[in-house]
Amino acid sequence: MQTQIYMDVDVQKDSFDSERIEEWKKIVEENNLDGQKFLIEDKKSPIPFLFMNNTIQKACELLCRKKVEISQFKESPIPLEALKAYGLAVHEKYFTKIEIWSNDSEDDPFMVGIIDNEHQYIMARWGEESLSWDQIIEKAKSQFKTRRLKSLQAAIGSLEDDVEKYFNERWFTCRVYSG
Repeated sequence: MQTQIYMDVDVQKDSFDSERIEEWKKIVEENNLDGQKFLIEDKKSPIPFLFMNNTIQKACELLCRKKVEISQFKESPIPLEALKAYGLAVHEKYFTKIEIWSNDSEDDPFMVGIIDNEHQYIMARWGEESLSWDQIIEKAKSQFKTRRLKSLQAAIGSLEDDVEKYFNERWFTCRVYSG
């Protein structure tokens, strides 16, 4: 089984160096960097996990249709490395909730930290596959195309039925008047 922890290496180093954290906080405060303040609000250190941009969020949501609070996840054991990331997030109060995103197929689950149902961070992924983000995004695009194609094929099938009904006079009655 493969386990991937998604942390910014530089931020991760700083997360455990209290002097560097205090220096960082001081510079952020002095320069009124509100966006950066958000990252440490009520926390001891900046969030070291990977922020889910729009592309990553869409890919993960497409691949993982089920979202479950971590305390309720029971599909498979959570690997030790992922549990350590979870422990850090809880200790540092990074997130308002942490979920496991998964589905019933072979796709590997993601651990996602969420702040106020708005900001999402990918914390970990585990399972049989070890894929790069480019591979994950391509896999999601392929699934999107497949689902969209099935939807379009169903619409074409419905159109064909409508055409048959129309020309077999099931939709309307044609009256011919002779005069």
